[in-house]
Amino acid sequence: MYSSIFSDRPGSASTEEHCIELMSLIPVRQRPYSVPFAMRQTLRDELREMEDLGVIKESSSPYASPVVVVKKKDGTNRVCIDYRRLNKLTIFDPQPMTPPADIFQGHSLGRGAIGLQDENVEKVRNAPRPKTKRDVRAFLGLVGYYKEFVPNFAAVSAPLSDLVRKGQPNIGNWGDSRERAYNSFSLAYFYQIRLTPLHLVFNDAFLCFYPGSTLTTTGRRALFQSEGDKTSKPEMKIIRTKEEFDKTIAETSILVVVDFFATWCGPCKAIAPQLETWSKEYDGEVLFIKVDVDENEETAEAAEVSAMPTFHFYKGGKKIDEVVGANSSVLEEKIKKHK
Repeated sequence: MYSSIFSDRPGSASTEEHCIELMSLIPVRQRPYSVPFAMRQTLRDELREMEDLGVIKESSSPYASPVVVVKKKDGTNRVCIDYRRLNKLTIFDPQPMTPPADIFQGHSLGRGAIGLQDENVEKVRNAPRPKTKRDVRAFLGLVGYYKEFVPNFAAVSAPLSDLVRKGQPNIGNWGDSRERAYNSFSLAYFYQIRLTPLHLVFNDAFLCFYPGSTLTTTGRRALFQSEGDKTSKPEMKIIRTKEEFDKTIAETSILVVVDFFATWCGPCKAIAPQLETWSKEYDGEVLFIKVDVDENEETAEAAEVSAMPTFHFYKGGKKIDEVVGANSSVLEEKIKKHK
């Protein structure tokens, strides 16, 4: 029934006809490039195969661009066409591309929330242990599909990512660190994600938190969570620029902004002072929270306890409160008090 999906023949669509608009009606016609003798048979074979597959056909046209045979890294040849002159005369089509964040394939949607599809999570949990570099790349690609739901993804995957770096030898001694990384993804780690309503990983400058979700701390991380299940809800918004911040303020009268980057991101330390500046501009409207991790993080790890984050509250350009290592209920009370 679905054999066409898995066919070796490339698919095609005949519902629409694509048109390329040019700046000039004068045809672009170039002389063919000379093909090295050693590559001519490859060119003949490729052209014959593409013709059999229906990708190309013989035609008589005033337009002509030269064929180029390029040798790939693996030693095989790739047949290309040099369209550079034609591209210079092409009128740009300003059709907007869909942002990657708006593409929800492989996600579970419902009730205004984005979640994980159970069957895809099961694939990760049941993935076999990688035996070669190629297996490791495939595994990282699999677990990376949901990386926005995985806190500290880069750190957790680092032992496996190191295996596929250029110059690294083939997998020999798997090692404890790589075994832990593998188990973190395939077993306990993804199992926790299925049970925990994670919101987002803090990979950008500021995270805005609308009233309605709850703020909790787990270990050295502070996470936003909601009452739902395994979802990323739209009560939160990532802010990168002043313009985005202005727009967000216009959409809501009360907002909590959390900055995690004075500690977590060395190059982003310059961002932290913006909290005080912005809070002055939006006097009384916005509650800002700056989160710092305990400076004795290494000591805490050695003692096998969690380093405690410190939450600094700002409003109207002034620091109004501070909480060390608070649980979710204490933080919620503080937020309600200062809003």
